[in-house]
Amino acid sequence: MLLFSQGKNVSAPGSQAGWPRNATKEMLALLKNAEASATSKGLDNDSELLVSSIVCNQAPKGRRRTYRAHGRIGPYKSTPAHVNLVLKQKEKRVVKTKTSTPTVRKLKAAARKYIKVGGGDE
Repeated sequence: MLLFSQGKNVSAPGSQAGWPRNATKEMLALLKNAEASATSKGLDNDSELLVSSIVCNQAPKGRRRTYRAHGRIGPYKSTPAHVNLVLKQKEKRVVKTKTSTPTVRKLKAAARKYIKVGGGDE
């Protein structure tokens, strides 16, 4: 399999190499959902959207119980996560035109010509 052959570069055993499939499926579903909500808001063009930030945080663990041998009960916890995905509309670049207004550097140089250091009248 192609995914396991990528583990040869890092000397990983065959069963430990590969991509996290379940997390990848959930992220793809989240991106498709964000795309669908963007089209419902009127952003039809997919090239207008950029992923601004993705934040993952731990959620409270789900607590269930599993029944063991000899009448014992063991914990059966799940480890969910909160995923916050922010998409922004791509900003259109505005081309600057050259203006004739002097820059700050030119204004300071002009001020140095007329105002001498230390002030005072001469």
